[in-house]
Amino acid sequence: MFNPNGIVRANSKNTSLTDESLLYRESNPLSFINKFFNSDFSKRFHAIGFNLMLGHCVEVLDQIINDIEIKIIYVYRENKLAQYASLVKSLETQRWATFNEEVAEKDKKHKVVFNPRKYLLKVRELETSDYLFRFFVLPKIKDRGVTVKYIDIPKLETAKKLCDFLGVEHTELSSVLKKQGNNIIVDRFENLNDPFVSNFINKVIPGEWLKEELE
Repeated sequence: MFNPNGIVRANSKNTSLTDESLLYRESNPLSFINKFFNSDFSKRFHAIGFNLMLGHCVEVLDQIINDIEIKIIYVYRENKLAQYASLVKSLETQRWATFNEEVAEKDKKHKVVFNPRKYLLKVRELETSDYLFRFFVLPKIKDRGVTVKYIDIPKLETAKKLCDFLGVEHTELSSVLKKQGNNIIVDRFENLNDPFVSNFINKVIPGEWLKEELE
């Protein structure tokens, strides 16, 4: 809901963010989410929610932290190399999600340049945000929060855990979005033959980040 480039709607093929809607959302962020929680859409389900990235909107983050009726599922992604690759590719393609299989296959073939300095800038920022959230926010919300590893999302035990947490019937976790990333993370970069890049990756990046991860 607060992606700078588009509002991705659940179970829909549409994303939108006109200049008018961007202006309304950013000038009235709390009103924007309150309308979502009190909409006719919300009344059709036992639980509804939205994806809020760290860094999206601090006013909204503050509200959901302090609203005792809101539960927080904190999805923690250990593989920051995959997260970095996804971000760079999304900025280049201007696609953060897709429902189209052909577009997803095209995106899988899209390789990006690995820039060690830009990598460090973004990854250190992501790691710091994760650290602050885990050790300063999660203890504050206590039983209203649960942590899930990104790579564990497809597992049946994860679905059961989250359904119990939300107080809804057990169901498998699924998404209508199509996978846009190459399974092997290191294969998402096109300049691996550069000696400095290769040396940097081998010496600085954890080996498990270079292999396979859910995307």
